[in-house]
Amino acid sequence: MAVTYYDSEDAGAPQFTYSGTTSTIIEIFDAILVNGYGSKPGLGWTKEMTSAVAGSDRTVYKNKSASQEDMYLLVETNPANGSAFRLQIAENVTSPEAYEGYSAYAACYWGYTPRVWKAVGDERTLILFLHAGGLENQSSGSAHIRYPLTLYVGDVDTMNLTIPRGWALLAPSMVKGLLSASTSGGTYAGTLANAHQAVISSTYPRVMTSLPGISWSEDDQTVVCCTMQNQHNNLNAKNGFPTTEVSAFEQNAIARIPWFLLIEQKFMFRLRGVFNIFPWLYQNDSNSKLNFLKPLTIDGITYRGTTYKGNRNNNYPMTAYIQTSGDW
Repeated sequence: MAVTYYDSEDAGAPQFTYSGTTSTIIEIFDAILVNGYGSKPGLGWTKEMTSAVAGSDRTVYKNKSASQEDMYLLVETNPANGSAFRLQIAENVTSPEAYEGYSAYAACYWGYTPRVWKAVGDERTLILFLHAGGLENQSSGSAHIRYPLTLYVGDVDTMNLTIPRGWALLAPSMVKGLLSASTSGGTYAGTLANAHQAVISSTYPRVMTSLPGISWSEDDQTVVCCTMQNQHNNLNAKNGFPTTEVSAFEQNAIARIPWFLLIEQKFMFRLRGVFNIFPWLYQNDSNSKLNFLKPLTIDGITYRGTTYKGNRNNNYPMTAYIQTSGDW
C-alpha cells in the first residue's frame, strides 16, 4: 500500500507548540491522520470523538485495519506536563474516557527546541518521528538532543495468521494502566528499536491488546523487537564498510531485512515499513555529523535512518530504517 510522507517543514504543516497544559498535538494528528494540509491529503483514518471534559483535549481516532477489527487510538496532551503528550490503543471505545481492551500507554516528552516532527504511513499504520531541529547535522549534545523519538502505531503484518486485532503501539516509554491512572511526564529520548530490544525472558508493558488463546489483561507481555541482523558488536571498518558516507551507503546497499515483533515467544509479526539495510551506515559522516533522519535513496525508494545503539563513537551502525516512499 502506497505511503505518504509528512514533515513539519512542509508548506501549511501544523507546528508543535505548547503553553501551560495545552499543546497543538491534536492539530498535528488531525492533519496527518484525517484532514491533510497544503497539497497532502490525510492518511484516511477517521476522527471518532473528542472529550467533553473541561480542559481535556483527548481525541479518539480509528484506522482502517487489514484485520477483522479496526484499532482505536487515543491521543491527549499530558495534563501533568504541557510539553508532553500520551497515546494509547484500545479494542472498544464508548467515550474518550471509557474504553476497554487497552494497551499500555506511550508517554512522550517533547520539550526541546526547535520542535520538529516527521511522519509516514497509510490508512493502516503511522510512524511518527519527534526530534529537535537540526538533528541531521548535529555532532554533539546529550541523548535527548541527538536521537529521534520514534512512535509506531497501527497494523503489523500478521504473516498469514488470521487474528481479529493485528495492531500494536511501540514507543520508547510505555506505562501500564489507563491514561487517567497516571501523570507520568514521559521520556526524553529514544527510538522505535531500543524501546523493546531485549532478551526473550524480559517483559514490557503491553504493546498489543489480545491475541489468540490469550485474553486481554493489563499484565505485561514478553516482547522482543528484532531483525535477523540485530546484534552489532563494536565494528571496525573493513573492506570499505560500515561506511560514514551516505552516498557510499546508498550505492552499496544490497539487502533489506525486515524488523519483527515477537510476543510471548509464540507470535511473530513483521513491522510495516521498518528495515535493517546491509552493509551498514555509521551514525556520523566524515565531518562527524549525525545521519539520523537524513533522506536516503536506495533503488528509488527513500528511507530515514534511526538507531538502537546510542554510542555512535564506538562504531555502532544504524539498524532501523523507516521506508518513507513507495509501498509498505
